[in-house]
Order: sequence, then structure tokens, then C-alpha cells
Amino acid sequence: MMNVQFSGLVLIFPVFYFSRVQGMKCLITYTSSTEREDFYGFGADAKVPDLGSRSVTLNDIFGPMKENGLDAEILVEKKDKVLTH
Repeated sequence: MMNVQFSGLVLIFPVFYFSRVQGMKCLITYTSSTEREDFYGFGADAKVPDLGSRSVTLNDIFGPMKENGLDAEILVEKKDKVLTH
């Protein structure tokens, strides 16, 4: 298992890897100390500071997949945008 330290956060690569291999979505909730981490670069489908602050519901997460299949994008209007360098 490979661990990498980022700003006090230990990311365990297998979590991202196995979620992608299994076709699962990866939703990240982050803290103020990790908000600038490139979770999308590691394979996350969406990231939000916390579910309540963006009023994320189960339908926001699972509704798109129910309607459009497992490859559907989740939290389109609620997730943080991908930062470009």
C-alpha cells in the first residue's frame, strides 16, 4: 500500500484506484487544510467542503446514475470546479 502525505492528509492511493476499477463513484469531502488538494487528479468524481453546505442529497448523488447509467456525472451543479494551473 502506497501512502503519500499532502498538507497533513494521508491519501491512500488504493482507495481511489479500487473505486475506479470497481466502477464506483468517489465523492470527497475536505477540510480547510486540504481544500486545494488535487483530488480530481487522483480520480475523484466530485469534491465538496461538506454535504450540508452544498445541500447534497442522495438523489444528487444517485439520481444521475439511475437516469443515465453508472457513467453519469454526479453533483454537476454542486461540486467544486476542477482547478486549472
